Amino acid sequence: RGLAWWHVVRSVLGVFWLLQAVRMRNEAHAVVRSFVGTVQEFRQVCFRAQCLRSNICKLQLTVRNFLQRKRQWCEIVAKQWTHYEDQYLISALKPLGQRSEDTASTEQQQSPGAERRRRRSRGTMTPVSASSADSGPDWRRFQVPASHRRFTLGRWYIAQVRRTVQRKQYWADIVRQATQQRNDMNKYLQLLGAEQPRRTSITMTRSDSKTRLRVAMANLPMLALESTIGLGEVEALELIRLAAQELHDVPPFHDHPANK
Repeated sequence: RGLAWWHVVRSVLGVFWLLQAVRMRNEAHAVVRSFVGTVQEFRQVCFRAQCLRSNICKLQLTVRNFLQRKRQWCEIVAKQWTHYEDQYLISALKPLGQRSEDTASTEQQQSPGAERRRRRSRGTMTPVSASSADSGPDWRRFQVPASHRRFTLGRWYIAQVRRTVQRKQYWADIVRQATQQRNDMNKYLQLLGAEQPRRTSITMTRSDSKTRLRVAMANLPMLALESTIGLGEVEALELIRLAAQELHDVPPFHDHPANK
């Protein structure tokens, strides 16, 4: 009987030892599992950080290229701006110069010594200089400063780029809707059985349509953005007037022809 009790006690102790071993193994497994999960999360965080860094670098490169293209475009168009601005100022200030010359000549004729000076001038005729022939208001002081001109041209360039992108997106949406409507119509005809002989050639999944649309958009001729954005005389004059109105509080632009 004592031996039987000993076997019972040993069996109970063995069960307790086995439970303790299983418990320790489960705890170790939980620790290892937690460590592996932490390492996996850390790797995911590192991967996401690398993706974010790559996207930031791509964005910086894109913005840098865009600013460089904008700067080059502004430098090219600045010559046209200067040409149109000079013509505009000369044509706008020429009547003022003629009016001032007429007023000065009238005052000289009405002065008491005008006849005496006229007689003296008949004896000694002096050649007329180019500066006296081009007398009148100095139109060069009304030219828009280079810094504000670059700002105005850059702002107009960004607006034109935004408009071009919106136009392309609009046409892409139209093509996508037309493709989807064609696919829906083909499926409807297939259900009616009207296109049974051509079923193999008409059947097109959504992925196939997207692939064809992507290929068609990729095969379109790519034109340089700068070739579609130009500065004509009308646009240049509008920008010149806008810049002069923005500089209204800066002398002498309060006397600019665009602010009258």
